[in-house]
Amino acid sequence: MARSAGVADRRVCRAAGPRAGSAASAPRARRRRRCRPRRRRADRGCELRRLRRRLRDAARERAARRTHRDRRRARAAPARQALVSADDVEVALEAVQVGGVTGAAGVGRVVADGEHARGLMNRRVLIGPIDPCGECDVCRHGGAAVCPHVRVRDALGARTTAAARWLVPLSDGLDLAVPAAAAVAGDVTAAYTLYARTGAAPRDPVVVVGATPISRFLIEILLAKGIAPAAVGSGGAWADWLRGKGVAVAGDRAALAAAFAERSLGTRPWRVICADPATVAAAVELAGPRAMLTVLAGRSPPPIAGDALGREVTVLGIAGPHPDLVVEAAAMCVKGEIDLAAGTTLAAGDPLRTRVCEIA
Repeated sequence: MARSAGVADRRVCRAAGPRAGSAASAPRARRRRRCRPRRRRADRGCELRRLRRRLRDAARERAARRTHRDRRRARAAPARQALVSADDVEVALEAVQVGGVTGAAGVGRVVADGEHARGLMNRRVLIGPIDPCGECDVCRHGGAAVCPHVRVRDALGARTTAAARWLVPLSDGLDLAVPAAAAVAGDVTAAYTLYARTGAAPRDPVVVVGATPISRFLIEILLAKGIAPAAVGSGGAWADWLRGKGVAVAGDRAALAAAFAERSLGTRPWRVICADPATVAAAVELAGPRAMLTVLAGRSPPPIAGDALGREVTVLGIAGPHPDLVVEAAAMCVKGEIDLAAGTTLAAGDPLRTRVCEIA
C-alpha cells in the first residue's frame, strides 16, 4: 500500500507541473521573455511592408507621369518635325547684325528643338552666318566656311532654323548684353578667325589694312594677345581711334617699315591682314618678300595681283567666320578684351562700328 501511495503522489506531482524556480520551469520563462522581442519584430515588419507599399505606389505614379509625358511628346513630335529636322532647332531672334560682309548673325532663344537637338530649349544662343556639315574632309581640315554642304544665312527674319551643334548658348559664365551680342558670331568671330589663321606671335610685324568694324575688333584682339600691330590710315576717326589704342598709323610702306624698325622688327617678313575686301590691292603692295597675306574674301573674293607670287608671298583666304571660334570670341568680349558695346551701334552710317538691330 505504501508503494502504491508513493506512485500516486508522483503522478499528482507530474500532473501539477514543475514547481516555480525549478529547472523544469526555466524554458517556459525563457519563452515568456521572448514574447516582447517577437512583438517588436512584428511591428518592424509592418513598418517595412508599409514603406514598400509607399515606394511601390510612388514608382507607379512616376511611371504613369512618364507615360503621360511620352504620349504628349509623341503627339507633339509630328508638329516638331514639321518645323525642324532632327539635328536642328528653331530660334526666335532678339537681335541681328545688319550689313555683315560675311553673312547674317544674331542672338535669340530656342523655341523648338529636333529629336537629336534637345537640351537647348528656351536658352539664349548665338547664331552665326553658316551651318557647315562638319563631317566632310573640307570641314575636317578647317574649311567650314567653304564646306560643299554649307547652309548660308545671308539675311535673318524674326525666326530661323539652325543646326544645334554650331549654336553657342549664353550661360552664367558667358553673359552678353543684347542687342550687341548679335555681332559676336558675325564680325567679332570673323576678326578672330583672321587672327587665328594668320598665326601671328608677339614679336611678328603685323599690319592691318582696312577701316571696317572687323578691323576694329581685330586690332583689339591683337592687342589682347600681346601683339603690337601697325595699321594703314591717313587721318580721320579711324586714325584717331588707332592712336588712342597706341597703334602706329602710317600711310605707306616706308612709314610702316620705320615704325617696325623702332621695335627692332624691321628685317622680319611682315604679316599683312586685310580685313576689307575693297583694299586688297593696297595689301598686296605692302606684302614684301616672304610675307604672309591674310585676306577676308567675303562672298565675292577679290582678285590677287600675280606679282605677289614673284615675291613668294603666302596668301591665305578667309571666306567667313569659323563657327568653332565663336566661343573664344565671346569669351574675349565677356572679359572686356573686346569692347563690344563701343564696337556696335543701332544707328546707320557709322563705318567703324557694326550695326545691330533689335527685333520686337
